[in-house]
Amino acid sequence: MNQMIQSYELLDNLGYGGMAKVLRVRHEITGETRAMKILYEQYAVDPQMEKRFKEEAMHAGKLNHPNIVKVYEYIKEGGNLCIIMEFIEGKPLSQIIGAEVGPIVAAKAIPLFVQIAGAIDHAHNLPAPLIHRDIKPSNVLVTPDYFAKVTDFGIAKVLGSTGNTATGTMIGTMEYMSPEQMTGGVVDQQSDIYSLGITLYEMLAGRLPFTFKPHDSMFDKIRVITSTPIPDPREFYPHIPENLVNVIKKATQKEKSDRFRSVSEMLAAIKDDNYIAPTVIEGYKTPSAEHTVTPSQKSSDQTSSPREEDEETPNPWFWLIALFLVGVIGILIYFIITLLKE
Repeated sequence: MNQMIQSYELLDNLGYGGMAKVLRVRHEITGETRAMKILYEQYAVDPQMEKRFKEEAMHAGKLNHPNIVKVYEYIKEGGNLCIIMEFIEGKPLSQIIGAEVGPIVAAKAIPLFVQIAGAIDHAHNLPAPLIHRDIKPSNVLVTPDYFAKVTDFGIAKVLGSTGNTATGTMIGTMEYMSPEQMTGGVVDQQSDIYSLGITLYEMLAGRLPFTFKPHDSMFDKIRVITSTPIPDPREFYPHIPENLVNVIKKATQKEKSDRFRSVSEMLAAIKDDNYIAPTVIEGYKTPSAEHTVTPSQKSSDQTSSPREEDEETPNPWFWLIALFLVGVIGILIYFIITLLKE
């Protein structure tokens, strides 16, 4: 029989993180399959880490949204500190972007992104708003039917609370961090909006706006991200609608006051241009296999074929050349007939 932790039978490993591993488990009474996040032993003995881990379970347990991985309970047994979560049959969005498709065409990316943003919007609108602080594709699980599940609220912060992070401490994943999060400033909903903008950028462009070399220092990275304008994502994948480029640009402004005021406002900017497909699109295909033209793309993505109005109204020069040729032919015919009569 497999090892047990309280009522859960440990089945197999699902993944390993920097501070914890995740296992697939089965409840011995109900038979339900769930996921168990276990803090590594070296961290479990640290009272501060134990407190943070327990707070993760407490914060995530308050979230009730179809696009957020459900947290059921917190378990402490012997030296094991565990969080019992919903088991998701799927793969990280980062794996889909990096290994399977690269850029995701807008018609597929937007229905998925709307689910992710909707989950964060739910967390932001709790009575005590919860800031995720680590939004990135690797923290989003995608099921085979393209349903998104946001996970890992491990460094989440209740807005207004002092938390466990000292002032000036950088916490999160640098490539997706807002400038204020990176420099130890005040983190709030608009910090998550920045990370959502970078996530959307990566989904549509197939890569992050900035790349770094292994020898680049943390100082160099902070300087680039906080001061260098984010390049247009169409430099890396040209078939991105203008409206979505504008959404990314506004969401990732260096100054918080220049970003969307809320995730709801960001979603409204996307919905205004009708990018949300009526149904969830299944499967993962490469952008080259399919390209859907959206309203704002029609002016730029159809340059290889004549415009409809050009087909209906020929160029005026066509008529001038045609009349000239008819006149020349008429003169030639006249001379030929005259010569034959002689």
